[in-house]
Amino acid sequence: MAKNIESEEEKKNREMVEDIATNVAKLSRQISELLNGRLKRKAILILLAASTGLPKSHIDAVLNAISDMEKDYLNR
Repeated sequence: MAKNIESEEEKKNREMVEDIATNVAKLSRQISELLNGRLKRKAILILLAASTGLPKSHIDAVLNAISDMEKDYLNR
């Protein structure tokens, strides 16, 4: 019976993918916590719009997308 031996490069790639998935999940959860925290969403949008010069509608779309990333792109 042949053993499936993972090469060093495959191991590094697998670990990198796992790290990315972990970070995506953390970021998604942290944005969700921010949006459900004490500061109202409108205040967050105003602050980020003032800081970036971007329209609030764009910021709102990005915050929604980030908070949904875990469920949209990661397997459980």
